[in-house]
Amino acid sequence: MVSTNQSLASDEPVRVTGKKRLKTRTASNPKRRKAPGQARNGKVSLDSFPAFSTYRGVLMFLLAPTLMLLFSKLTGIPMPKPVLYGVAAALGFVLVLRAYYNVELILAVGILYFPFSKQFVVPIAPGLNGTNVFLILMLLAAFFQAQRNRISFLPMLPGTKIILAFFILSAGSALTLWLTPGGFAFFMDDIWYVYKAWLDQFILYFVALSIIRDREVAKRVVIYMAIGTFAVGLFTIPEMLEKTGVSNLDKARLGGPHDQPNNFGGFIAYTLLPVIALFIVYIRYWRAWLVLPYMGLSVKLLIMSFSRGAYLAMAAAGLLTGYLRGKAFLFFWLFLAVAMLAMFPSLIPESIVARISSTEQATSTSSQQLDKSSQTRLIMWEAAIEMTLEDPIIGKGFKAFPMLKDRYTDVYAHESDPHNMYLYVSSQMGIPAMVLFILMFLNMFEMGRKLSRNEDPYIRAIGIGGAGVSACVAIVNIFGSRFINIEFTCYFLILYVVMQFLHKEQNEQLAEKEKERRRKRKFATPVKAGGAAS
Repeated sequence: MVSTNQSLASDEPVRVTGKKRLKTRTASNPKRRKAPGQARNGKVSLDSFPAFSTYRGVLMFLLAPTLMLLFSKLTGIPMPKPVLYGVAAALGFVLVLRAYYNVELILAVGILYFPFSKQFVVPIAPGLNGTNVFLILMLLAAFFQAQRNRISFLPMLPGTKIILAFFILSAGSALTLWLTPGGFAFFMDDIWYVYKAWLDQFILYFVALSIIRDREVAKRVVIYMAIGTFAVGLFTIPEMLEKTGVSNLDKARLGGPHDQPNNFGGFIAYTLLPVIALFIVYIRYWRAWLVLPYMGLSVKLLIMSFSRGAYLAMAAAGLLTGYLRGKAFLFFWLFLAVAMLAMFPSLIPESIVARISSTEQATSTSSQQLDKSSQTRLIMWEAAIEMTLEDPIIGKGFKAFPMLKDRYTDVYAHESDPHNMYLYVSSQMGIPAMVLFILMFLNMFEMGRKLSRNEDPYIRAIGIGGAGVSACVAIVNIFGSRFINIEFTCYFLILYVVMQFLHKEQNEQLAEKEKERRRKRKFATPVKAGGAAS
C-alpha cells in the first residue's frame, strides 16, 4: 500500500487510501491533464477560446478607425475631410510597414472595412479605390508570408477546386458577352465596374486562403468578423431610429451600409449565425450572455429590413443550427418559443405579420393581383429560364440579362436582374457554373457538419455556425441576386476558408489517430488460448 505522504516525484499513478476516489497525478501537474477545451464534468471548457492577449494588439489598432466611423455616424457630426484622410493615410502607412511581418493585422482591417466599402469608397484613381488597395496590400502580405515561411502561396484545401472552377467559368463569361453583337460596347459602357466587383470577391477568397495557415489565426478571424458585424449594427442605429414608426413600408426598410434592404437583411441574417452558435455552445458560461444585446439589435435590424427571403433563411438556418447543437436542445427551445408565442401572440412584431401576409397573398391569388415585388420576380424568372434553355452550357454572357431581357418578356419590366442568383448564374454563365455554385454551399455545409463533432468546443461552434451560414446564404439567393459583390459575400468567403483549414486539420488528426490505432493493434502481443496474460 502506498502512503499518502509518499513523494510525487515520479509520474506513476498514486493510490490514495480512505474514502477518497482514486486519482492520477503527475509531477508537473497534480491534477489529471486535459486537452484544451475538453469537457470537464460534462461541461464545456473555455480553454479553447482564443486568449485576449493574442489579439489585443489588433483590436487596439482597429479601435481608432472604428471610433471615428461610429462617432460620426451616431452623432451626425461629419468628420472633417483633412482629419479623415489624414488618419486614413497614417493607418495605411503603418499597414504598409507591417505588411511584411503582420499579415493577420492587414486581414483584420480588411474584415472591418469590406462591409462598409460601398459607404467609404475612398476613390484614388479611375478603377482604383479602397477595396482594391486593401486587396493589393493583402496580396503583398500573403506573398511575403509565403516567402518568409517557405510555403506555397496558394494551398489547395478541400473545396478550393470548386470555387476555383466557378471563378474560371464565371470570369470567362465576359468573353461570351463580348462575342454577342453589341456586347463589347455594352460591357465597356455600362458593366465593366460590375465585372470588377464580381472578380474582387474571388480575389478576397484566394487572399484569405493564402493568409489563414494557422489554427489560432483561424479562430481569431471569427472574432474579427463578429466585431465587424457588430460595427455594422451600430452604424445602422441612426437609420433605424429615423425610420421607426414610418407608415410607408418601402420608406421604413433599412438599407444599412449596403444601401439595399434585401442585401442588408441577408447579410445580418447570415453573419448572426456564428455568434448564435458560439452562444449556444458556451451557454452555461455567464460571459456568453454578454452577446444578447447584440443579438437583440441584429434581430431588430433584420425585422426592419422587411426582407421576406432573409426571414425565411434565418428561420431555416436557425433550426439547422439548433439541430446540430443537439436534438434535445433544439426541441426544448423550439417548444418553449412556440408555447410563448401561443400564449402571447403580441410578441410577434406586426411588421413581420404584414410582410408575410403579402407573401401568402402572392401564393393564393392570380398574377394580376400579386404585389408589385412578387409579380416582377415571376416575370424575371421566366425570362431567365428561357435564356438558360437557349444556351445551357455557356449562358448568354456576363450581365447579359439586362441587355437581352426584353426579348423574353411579354410586358415591360424596368428591373434588370433575375431576382434569383441561381438563374442569374445559369442564364449568363451556364448550367455548369450554377452546379458549381450549388456545390459550394453543399461543401460548406458538409464541412460544418463534420466540424460540429470536433472535441474543441470553439471549433465545434464554428462548424455549427458555418453549416447554418451555408443554408442561410443558399436560401437568401433564391429570392435575389446577392452573391455579386464583396460587401455582401466577404464574411461568407472568409468563413469558408476558416472552415476549410479547420476541416483539413481535423481530417489529418483523425487519420493520425487511425494510423496509431492500427499500429498498436498490429504490434499488440496476442494472448494464447487457454492461458492468462502475464
